[in-house]
Formats: sequence, C-alpha cells, structure tokens
Amino acid sequence: MCGIGAILRRGPDAAGPVAELTNSINKMCSQLRHRGPDGAGYAVIGGGAGVLGHVRLSVIDLEGGRQPMHNEDGSVTITYNGEIYDYKDHRAKLEAAGHVFRTQSDTEVIVHMYEEYGLGFLEHLNGEFAFVLWDETRKRLVAATDRFAIKPLHYRLTARHALFASEAKAIFAAGLESDLQAGARSFSNDFLVGPLFGAFPDGITLFENVASLPAAHRLVIEGGRAPRLERYWMPAFATDEAMTFEAARDGVRTHFENAVRRRQIADVDVGTYLSGGLDSTLVCGLMSKHTRRLKAFNVGFGGTEFDESGLARKIADHFGAEFESVNCDERVLLDNLVTTLWHVEKPIANSNAVAKFVLSKLTRERGYKVVVTGEGSDEVFGGYPYFKQERIWRMRDRRRANLLMKRFRALERRSESLLW
Repeated sequence: MCGIGAILRRGPDAAGPVAELTNSINKMCSQLRHRGPDGAGYAVIGGGAGVLGHVRLSVIDLEGGRQPMHNEDGSVTITYNGEIYDYKDHRAKLEAAGHVFRTQSDTEVIVHMYEEYGLGFLEHLNGEFAFVLWDETRKRLVAATDRFAIKPLHYRLTARHALFASEAKAIFAAGLESDLQAGARSFSNDFLVGPLFGAFPDGITLFENVASLPAAHRLVIEGGRAPRLERYWMPAFATDEAMTFEAARDGVRTHFENAVRRRQIADVDVGTYLSGGLDSTLVCGLMSKHTRRLKAFNVGFGGTEFDESGLARKIADHFGAEFESVNCDERVLLDNLVTTLWHVEKPIANSNAVAKFVLSKLTRERGYKVVVTGEGSDEVFGGYPYFKQERIWRMRDRRRANLLMKRFRALERRSESLLW
C-alpha cells in the first residue's frame, strides 16, 4: 500500500514557481508517510506546471521500483499504488513489441502499456490500483482507479489547481487553496445521508471539498479543455443457461485458485488473515499449497461470542500454518478508535474497522507487508445475512418463509443490526 500525490496547475497561473509545488508535494507526502515507509520521491512535470509525489511500500523489485517512474525518454511519468497481477504476461508482450524495460517492477509495465495502447490500456489491466500519469508530449494528465476502486484516489478540482492523493488529509495539507488553508472541513451532506442506509454513492467523500474517483473511471485533463471523467469498464452479467452445475463449480474453483496464486507474487513474504470463516479458510488452504512457510494472523474478541480465534487456530493447524492472534477487547477498541478514524476518514459503522487496524499493526510488527484476505467474497457470493433475509421475504410460501425466518433469527442473532 503506497501513497501517491499529484498537483497540476490550471488556468493562467500554470507557470508559477516550482518551489511552491515541491513544498506542497512534500507536505502531502508527509501526511501519507504511514502508507510508504520504505522510500519517497517526487518528479516535476510539464516544465514546472505540476509535480507527482510518492511514498513507497516496497513489495516487487525492492531496489529498482522507486517512484515516480518514467519511460525510456522521460515523456511519460507515473506515481502509482497497487499491484498488477498479470504484469509478467504483459511485460513479455511489450518486450516482443520493442519496449525496453529498466526495472522488474509492475509499475513500469503500466507506463509502457500506456505507450502501446493509449487511454485504452486500462481495459487490459488485471489488478488493484490507483495512479496519476503524465504524458509530456500531449500535456495530458490521466488519473485512474481499478474496476472496484480497491485502491482509493481522492481529488479536488479548482480554477487554479487539480490535486490528487491517496487520502483526503494529504489534499488539505497541500496548502494551495485559500479555503483549505483556512482549515475548512465542511462535511458532505450526500455522504452523511448514504451511510445511514448502508450505501456509499460513487464519487463522494466525507468532505465537501474533496471527491473520490469512482470505481472503473479515469479523469483526463489535457490542454485547456475541461476535465473528462470517463468510465472505462462495466460489469457484464451474461448468464449461460446451458452451463451445468459441475462446469460452474469447476469454473469457480479455477478462477479462485488463480486469484489466490496471483496475489502471492511478491519479493517479500506473504501472509494471510484467518478469521475462521469460510472465505479466509479457503484462502489459507490454497495458499498452503504454494507456500512453504505460511503465517496466519487473527484477531480475537476476548472470549466473547464474537471470538472465533479458537476455530481459526484449528484451521491453521490443519493446513500447517503458523498462527498468531491479537486480542481486541473493549479497552483495545477504545484506545485505537481515534487513530482508526484518522486513517479511514469516514464514519465507522462497526468495530471491525478498529479490529482490522489492530490486526494490521501486529502484522507489520512481525515483518509482513502483504497479506491475502477473504474480503469481497460475501458481496460476490451472497454471504451477508441480509441477502438471506431478502430471499426469505420474496418467498411466496409464507408458512415456509415464517419457519425459515425463525431459523434465520436464531442463526444470525450475532449480526442483528439496523440493516435487518
């Protein structure tokens, strides 16, 4: 998880002093230092019209992957956070097409893919990412997020500047806009309405002054034209009615195994989070097939009914993984609440966010920079309780529905909340 920042001057003041930009990008990157403790750098772009900044968590090509990164002649520059899972395949094709690489980093693959495919290169990427790229020849800035915006990218557009950062706090730290210098931190009314109903609309943050680049979008700024926010990908749900259950089952397994294998590509040790649930158990099992020394990290909840650390330990033992758990009781939750809020920059719906922050601290203290988790599976496979509840609501056989609702309430009592 690296941290990125970028500033581009706009309008008649585009040729101001470079020192102002470098001072601001240093302030921005200082606010993101926790995301990239292994290195930092910046690059001036557009002949002084802008600057890209980066703080690095080194995972691939530990020595050669420093950023911002350029192509061979310096005409394309990028600051990037993320991982391209199939970058080695892309690299082989690009080298065959004549592109020359200087590093082993997946970052450099993005630069050359932009050269090869132009703005359409995003459709070829399989990974999680957020980046800001500068094309000196076209005087074009491209900011983009992955298909699900797993890696965040915040931005602010004014008549004088375009500012980008991994976190909103870095944009406030830049000190370039009068309202931000005055400390204005107006909350977004749209954002405050959304979480109440468990929904976070695309493109908004907690702050009125800062937007979030939506999933599968790019923001293009070039010449004197207005910025263009463009969607580059849409999910497609084409049901194959002829597919057999066996074919569907085997297909899910193949995709799942490929996804786990790709996420283990790193030049550092890769661990796993193990909650004891179905999804993290499957991840742990598949990782154990490809890892000689697998470390599983867990967070427990002080022996309460929410504590599954005992089950998680049994699972780790079954797969031969080294297991370590951190206890997260009420005092630990309270002690880490404010710091977690500072990092996530949004209201916390439940204590899991704090627990994950505590777990992340333990993981880093043990020397691990990368872990694979089961996050996102409930959304894809309908694992949340309210998916089951809605299915019961839609049943026409009310007698059977009432019986199932009783079972549902008994089984899902721990997750009872406003949502059900």
